[in-house]
Amino acid sequence: MGLANIVPGLSGSTIAVCVGMYDDFIYSISNVFKYPKQCIKNLIGYLVGIALGLVSGVFILSILLTKFPLFMSFLFAALILCGIPRVLDEIELPKVKWYEWLVAGIFCFILIFSATFINPGNLGFTNDVKGALFIFATGIIAAIAMLVPGVSGASTLQAVGIYDSVLNLVKNTLKNLLNIQIDFRFLLLVILAIGVLVGIFMFAKLIDILNKKYHQFLYVIILGLMIGSVVSVIYNGFSKQEFNIISGYSYVYYIGLCALFFIIGLPLGGFIMKVDKKFNFKSHAKKYEEAAISMLSDTIKYNSVLDNFDPNSDAPFGRGNRRCLEYMLIRAKADGFDTYNCDNYAGHIEYGEGEEILGILGHLDVVPATGNWDSNPFEAVIKDGKIYGRGVLDDKGPVVASYFALKLLKDNNIKLSKRVRLIMGCDEETGSRCLNYYFTKSEKPQMAFSPDADFPLIYGEKGILSFDITGKFDSDEIISISCGERYNIVPDLAILEMKNPDVEGFNTYVKENNIDAEFADGKFIFHGKASHAMQPEKGINAGYNLMCYLASICDFQPAMYIKEYFDTTGYKQNCSIDDPMMHALTINLGVIDYHNGSIKLGYNLRVPVDEHVVVIKAGFKNALSDYPGLKLGEFHYSKRHFVSPTSKLVDSLMQAYKESTGDNLNGPITIGGGTYARILENAVAFGPQFPGTEDLCHQPNENIKVEDFVKWIEIYALAIYKLAK
Repeated sequence: MGLANIVPGLSGSTIAVCVGMYDDFIYSISNVFKYPKQCIKNLIGYLVGIALGLVSGVFILSILLTKFPLFMSFLFAALILCGIPRVLDEIELPKVKWYEWLVAGIFCFILIFSATFINPGNLGFTNDVKGALFIFATGIIAAIAMLVPGVSGASTLQAVGIYDSVLNLVKNTLKNLLNIQIDFRFLLLVILAIGVLVGIFMFAKLIDILNKKYHQFLYVIILGLMIGSVVSVIYNGFSKQEFNIISGYSYVYYIGLCALFFIIGLPLGGFIMKVDKKFNFKSHAKKYEEAAISMLSDTIKYNSVLDNFDPNSDAPFGRGNRRCLEYMLIRAKADGFDTYNCDNYAGHIEYGEGEEILGILGHLDVVPATGNWDSNPFEAVIKDGKIYGRGVLDDKGPVVASYFALKLLKDNNIKLSKRVRLIMGCDEETGSRCLNYYFTKSEKPQMAFSPDADFPLIYGEKGILSFDITGKFDSDEIISISCGERYNIVPDLAILEMKNPDVEGFNTYVKENNIDAEFADGKFIFHGKASHAMQPEKGINAGYNLMCYLASICDFQPAMYIKEYFDTTGYKQNCSIDDPMMHALTINLGVIDYHNGSIKLGYNLRVPVDEHVVVIKAGFKNALSDYPGLKLGEFHYSKRHFVSPTSKLVDSLMQAYKESTGDNLNGPITIGGGTYARILENAVAFGPQFPGTEDLCHQPNENIKVEDFVKWIEIYALAIYKLAK
């Protein structure tokens, strides 16, 4: 880049584009104040290299350009042409509109040919304030030109008549410094450098914004600029070359040497591209957008809510789960992947070679589509740049994104040294019996990640404790209570049926306590807000509100117990805990069922420290001692899961996330949720929810942004590559 910036007609940014470093270079400049540590680290390498190129160019390249300008121009032209395929990788040619080509063509030719053909002469620098301001402005002009691929900074300075002055200033100042002599030219050079830096930081941010919002259009313009720069660099070569035409052989001499340098430039450029080529996962992921949305829409159509577990059936978790799994495996088989169906409990899609296995653990089952949906939850709806449907976030969307990440690698013949298995289960939401069975029939991966939580990465998951509190209570007032279908969801609907309902008193209670409830069809109906059990505080528990109402009108023991002792932290039962790394205990009352005199209260707790289960049990037993009709049931506990945040697995995945998103602020975290990662020792949860986005798992109108969906493909493809290359 440094060498290119002193060659009239050649752009340093063109070189950056050719070797796939332009986006990173611009991003590092424009975000240096936002993410100083990472950006400065990147920029040091660029700036040192550019400085060395400039210095060597002044003393070496300037000699070659002076003696052999025409031949060198053909060498540079070949190098630029070798970089054009890299630019085409960023462009989806069929989607480029005719007017984009027109605008790009007009814009690039105005810049290139104005810089090439307009030369008002040569201006010098004066040793005064006016001269200092002039050279400062010169630095800004040169910087802006340097940042635009195809626009030659040297040609721009040449066009405004100050190229020779700048070149001489740099050369003479460096000579003086080598001789330990400092004069006014050193000060002018410092002012020039400041101007360059100001111009770079001013313009880089604009280019970074354009790159994010109008990436393809920007690269269409860059393509035109690069083609124009080939013309420009050759023209400048002809304008500088002194010809000595004596006979016909002279023509052969010049034509032959031009061809020779051009031919030398092609393999040299190809070698540079091969050595420095950085596979653009972003542009390749974008190409799969339509196909990925289509596959996700197909998977959403399968109602894969567990209806009944039957280990003796050919559909152990229901027909919907079986059909969804079969669909994924059939599609993968047609795309040339190796597939395996493990008795319809789970299955995998495999790509790569080697002894070790990298697992990607996802699931196709979903939770019930409770609550008020604006559309059919089992029919994907695309609206306002979002995809709506049950499972788009948890976990069909991430599974489909992982599949296309594998397909991206396979379609581009990227060889992997590990076998990568996308393992898809059908029972994650109700106990993970699917993968427990699968791993009795198939090898366990040496490392794995589960795309079923949050970015950047989850290296620790709390223990999961479930149990029931049961009892027998004959009531002269209560007919039935129905609330909740899953222990791991905050219930958003609770229904109470009573023999002699006091509707007037109920309405007064609802109004005074600001509760969303109504009396309809002879029943009291309580509404809440669904949420994942790991964050019960974000929901509104309709069952809790129902029991509090009951406790206010009768002495129904279960209702009085819930009103007195239930909270989401365990504080009321003296079993709360807040671990520095795994954070606080959470408690969810997911199921309340009362029929025929029998009560069941279904609890789901997320436990930060395994040893604390003893304290929890003691706390509940102590509270229940005041309510002898209630009995604490058997504890079902899955221990917490933890992988060192400094492990190779975590480090590689974090690198992939940071490179794809540029997010250097957020680090790996721990959660209360339970994912497939806890099944394997060396496994973590990795995405797909980005920091700061609304958590819609297990909620009505579950949706994802299309742009996020495509970004998942990019991140997962890069992550697989880093772990299995």
